[in-house]
Amino acid sequence: MVNCSKPEAPHMAESLSSSQQILRFGTFEVNPRSGELRKGGVRIKLHGQPFEVLAMLLERPGQVVTREELRLRLWPTDTFVNFDHGVNTAINKLREALGDSADNPRFVETLPRRGYRLLAGVQEQDRATAPEAVLPVGVTGRRAVAVLPFKLLTPNPEDDYLSVALADAVINRLGANGELLVRPTGAVACYAKQAIDPLTVARELNVQVIVEGSIQKFGQRLRLHAQVWNAAESSTLLTVKHDSEMADLFEVQDKIAGAVARALGARATTSSEVPAAAPTKYPLAFELFLRAVERLSRVNLWDTQTAIAMLEKAVKLDPGFVAAWARLAEAYMIMAVTFEPGVRWVRRGDRAIRRALKLDPRNAEAHCERGRALWTPAGNFRNRAALRALSAAVRLSPGSRRAKTWQSVIFLHVGLLEEAKEGLLSVLNTDPEDALSLVFLGQIAMYRWDYDEAEEYHLRAFHIDPTNIWAHLFHPTIALYRGQLEEAAERIRVARQLLRDDPWLQSCDALLWAKRGEFRKAEQLIQRALRGGKPLLHTHHVFHTAAAVHVLVGKPARATELLRKASGMGLPNYPVFRDDPHFHSLSDRPEFLRLIANLKREWAGYRQEFG
Repeated sequence: MVNCSKPEAPHMAESLSSSQQILRFGTFEVNPRSGELRKGGVRIKLHGQPFEVLAMLLERPGQVVTREELRLRLWPTDTFVNFDHGVNTAINKLREALGDSADNPRFVETLPRRGYRLLAGVQEQDRATAPEAVLPVGVTGRRAVAVLPFKLLTPNPEDDYLSVALADAVINRLGANGELLVRPTGAVACYAKQAIDPLTVARELNVQVIVEGSIQKFGQRLRLHAQVWNAAESSTLLTVKHDSEMADLFEVQDKIAGAVARALGARATTSSEVPAAAPTKYPLAFELFLRAVERLSRVNLWDTQTAIAMLEKAVKLDPGFVAAWARLAEAYMIMAVTFEPGVRWVRRGDRAIRRALKLDPRNAEAHCERGRALWTPAGNFRNRAALRALSAAVRLSPGSRRAKTWQSVIFLHVGLLEEAKEGLLSVLNTDPEDALSLVFLGQIAMYRWDYDEAEEYHLRAFHIDPTNIWAHLFHPTIALYRGQLEEAAERIRVARQLLRDDPWLQSCDALLWAKRGEFRKAEQLIQRALRGGKPLLHTHHVFHTAAAVHVLVGKPARATELLRKASGMGLPNYPVFRDDPHFHSLSDRPEFLRLIANLKREWAGYRQEFG
């Protein structure tokens, strides 16, 4: 069982750290204990000294906080800094977070040579009762919902799968059209078999609404009970009970999802926007499907392989079982991307995708997996076709977190950075602890050369998932671009504990030595990285880094050739190649200018179709 416990929040201003209050000013809410600033339920980036400044202003609204008081709080006497620069930077970051202006302040007023004053009134609200302490309706007007694994009241290890599988079905139905922010199965699976308090879980998951339920199983008979909690008001919105045969479980879970949606003033629909029909007439095939769903929620090699075996048996029992074909495609792609990169699993995934789309051309899950399969080395990184497939998935199922994530990842790689950021932030709105989205938001910041923001996103990802592979792969590049060579060396060393011979880490090591002026060693290392065997999902980043190495060692023609390779393997990133500081010396070379011109035309095409 996965542990749902969260790390302790960082220490903030001592005078506020023991408070259990939510502080409100204007349209903002501040939780001093956790160090969080929110607007409309959406967390706003503010940490460290800028947040400490805000905390001091909130302690004394309407009163002047002097620059000397700021210095004593933020910079102890034994700390040597440029104080004026430090406080100005902190105030500027605070104003940026609040959307405020020094010339026409709404919140933070400057009193020249004296200090600063908070202009807005501050209200306190108890954390346990404040709706904002759970989650206010966000800027999109959508409420956040968590569907917890159902409790088995007749414990039997053979029936454990029902707990998560039933929750997963309700989650998918509630979240399909995007009217509600429904936490994904991976965010709630850890609550299976736990004694929980709905209001406590609501705070932990930052949601307004909790759906919990129970299952009693007597042979092939089921009794299901579901309860919907309004956590903001500590009240029950809905209670439903159903008795059914195991063979009718799909119909029952559909009724539960519909009842919950109606109670919340939303619709529970399938991706095709038509009333749901039973996906299969074969009870054993449906049971295998449910068991596989529960296995896939665990995200490890053994359970993924077991889920594949179950789904393969399910589609053999019922070749017309569309949902099973789509989940089988997903499982194959998990193997291809996460556990065993290569052509084998992509080809098997492609067959399952084709079968699902032949049976149901409007199946959002199959379109999503088609997009993923097209954007792999085996799929020849067909960027445009992949984006079209993923865009179709998002149109059919606006709440599809998986489709939105991979659409955004490809946007990032083809240079549509604004679109990528918008998409990933919407994913975080659904699942605030999605480490993958945080990593790629960090990469977007990196590609805008905002190293501080990139670092912050990576640290948040590590806080959630210390062993996240993508975070460890990307993290050294921030230090390399900043010129922090010893820090980069340490990050490469740490990453190698998880990814010993990864060619991208080898290319980062080569760039490190090139920046140290050890050109011969850098060339040896980069040649080893470029001989890294079969292409991987991130091989284009190896080529990008290798191009930087070749510029530093004085081989510009080879650098341009490597950038051309990167662009042909999923990274045709015109803005990044144009602005990368390593390539400024190439700006007068005809072959580089031709490459940039071609990439600009390609980028303009992406913007026109998808921007």
